[in-house]
Amino acid sequence: MIDLTTVDEVKCAIETTDTDHDVNLADRVTDVSHRMQTFLDRDLELQSYVEVKNGGCVRIYPFNPPIQSITGIISSVVFDFTQGSTIPITDYLIVNQGWDIDHLWLWPGGRNMIQLTYMGGYLDASNVASTLPKDLRGAATKQVIFEFTNRKFVGQTSIDVADGQIGIPEKAFLDSVMAVMKKYRIPKLG
Repeated sequence: MIDLTTVDEVKCAIETTDTDHDVNLADRVTDVSHRMQTFLDRDLELQSYVEVKNGGCVRIYPFNPPIQSITGIISSVVFDFTQGSTIPITDYLIVNQGWDIDHLWLWPGGRNMIQLTYMGGYLDASNVASTLPKDLRGAATKQVIFEFTNRKFVGQTSIDVADGQIGIPEKAFLDSVMAVMKKYRIPKLG
């Protein structure tokens, strides 16, 4: 799994150049990034995927968007994709910012008759040419800052403060972080 933010981005947000806590911040960046991707039920790192999909519809929805490129799409009525027919690239388009594949007519076949091989996900946040969305990077940064600034209290069910008590659920995400993550969670049906 990739890190969704960087130590430098976190330090910039809290306006510090101090290097005393870099190791702690790096650990928190990795921990938060992995927990976020676990919640999303997918690895956001750019990699190759092979999925079997249903035909007979106009769109195919991959489990690991956004699609960066399609290696091949094969249709088989006997579920043997080595003997199947390759769908020509002129018959489909990547749409919805890489989240769907639209066929010009209907995808051939029926249930589990399409094999999709593609590169999906995002580049690492530390990569200059990163495709990782800014709101997702910002949410990860915000969560890391929260956990770092409250590092003595995270994991406790509540803490006492001057005006009362603040509840901090163990390993929970901030509401604003959760709202961003819900945009990137793919429901897995069937």
